[in-house]
Amino acid sequence: MFPPPPPPLRPAPGLASLAGLCLGLVVAIALLAGAPCASAKGGPPRPPGAGLRDDPVGSPLRESPTTVSVPLTDDTSLVLGLPERFWVQTPRINTVPTSLEGDGTIVQYLNHRGGTVSMLYAGVVPLSAGEGPLETRAANTALDFAATLADKYARVDWSIFSGPVAVAPVALKIDGVKVAAWRSKRYSTRPAAAYGGPTSVFTGECLLLHPPGLEKLVYVALDFKGGGTTLDKATERLAFRKTREVNPKARRVQLIDLKESANDPSRFPVRLFAFDMPAGFVITPEVLKLTGEWVYVEERLDAVGRRDAVLRIQQRPADTTKPVTQDRDDEMAFYRAEERGPATEVPLATKGQVAWVFAHPSVRDSADVRAMTAVLRLDDMTLLLTWATFGDPTAVERDRAAFVALLQTLEQTVRW
Repeated sequence: MFPPPPPPLRPAPGLASLAGLCLGLVVAIALLAGAPCASAKGGPPRPPGAGLRDDPVGSPLRESPTTVSVPLTDDTSLVLGLPERFWVQTPRINTVPTSLEGDGTIVQYLNHRGGTVSMLYAGVVPLSAGEGPLETRAANTALDFAATLADKYARVDWSIFSGPVAVAPVALKIDGVKVAAWRSKRYSTRPAAAYGGPTSVFTGECLLLHPPGLEKLVYVALDFKGGGTTLDKATERLAFRKTREVNPKARRVQLIDLKESANDPSRFPVRLFAFDMPAGFVITPEVLKLTGEWVYVEERLDAVGRRDAVLRIQQRPADTTKPVTQDRDDEMAFYRAEERGPATEVPLATKGQVAWVFAHPSVRDSADVRAMTAVLRLDDMTLLLTWATFGDPTAVERDRAAFVALLQTLEQTVRW
């Protein structure tokens, strides 16, 4: 028996469409940015709650430098080594846009109070079709990308209101190698929807570059306001790497989960959770091919680039009237007793929070692949972290220890 994917969340009124979901993001940004904590419907400010919810100022979690990447080809990735306070926006793989265009990611830069003061968009698009050498086509694609940048922002429910965006060639070296690049002048952006919060005006910049020899154009765009970071800071550790070599060491993965409440349409909680990811895990082309809703997925590649493990994160609305042990029992019930292991309680890094871990077959992969699932609560959501290992029993046991160690570093909180 194989567990079905978590059921879709019940949309809050006004959030059923793509535009509505993006509107929810705008509400969350307004709340994070230091506005009074009012409901998404414009209700009175909410007092801080119990448990994971922060105090009125917002107690920041431990934040570390991190790495985000986007695959360019089957074995090459764009890599951004980012300083602390960058959080990857999730759900990462969804039926709504997770990039300005093409394959990419959206990352938020939070200030010390937890407010969003910069939005980072990084991704890759194919070169436009046409005649001429690769360099000419790359330049034409860069000009076309800039000319249609307002449409790309509209895709994520933001607007450029300062007029057309122009780009000009700039000198750029990556790892000591000269790369064709174009940079925009600054432009002004703001949320496109009327969300009832304070007016947020951001300044944007966009960097475009052509990876030598590839039929691809890379973009990195940053919107920032007072207290935010800069495009130069976000791209000072820009690189192209073999995908299997992107993360040779463990790193901190920091996720900001923007999802309306399934139980209370007036709530739009902003959930934050972070953990230490072991070496070798990375976003691969196979991850980008996933469909449906996934909070976050990375695969681990061995020395020759073969997948030998995968970490998948899903979520579903929790019945907050019941304990997390009920979530555990519900998840374990998908498997026959003789094919699953016992559940073990693992304390998380956040005081008082625990996960329940059990082993089971990973039918999603194949009948002989073993996996471990951790079940935990984050506010009104049940998180399911599943680690599947493609290897012998020795590898499975080694990965179990690594998975438990990962969970012991997991911190989480929720802000209104």
